[in-house]
Amino acid sequence: MRPADVDGPAWAAYAGDRFLGMVYAEPSRGGPLWRAGSAAERHPRLEDAIRALQVTSG
Repeated sequence: MRPADVDGPAWAAYAGDRFLGMVYAEPSRGGPLWRAGSAAERHPRLEDAIRALQVTSG
C-alpha cells in the first residue's frame, strides 16, 4: 500500500504489480473505519478492507 495523491486519508492498494483499488479511512468514535473503493461497506480493520478489494478485483 502507498498513500494516494489526494487531500483525504486514501491509500492505493496493490497485490504485487496489480492495482486492487483505493482504501479510504473515515473517522469514527472507536478509531478509523476503512472503506474499500466506492463501496458503502465500512470495515473496522484495514486487512478486511484489503480482502474486500481482492474479492471485487478478481
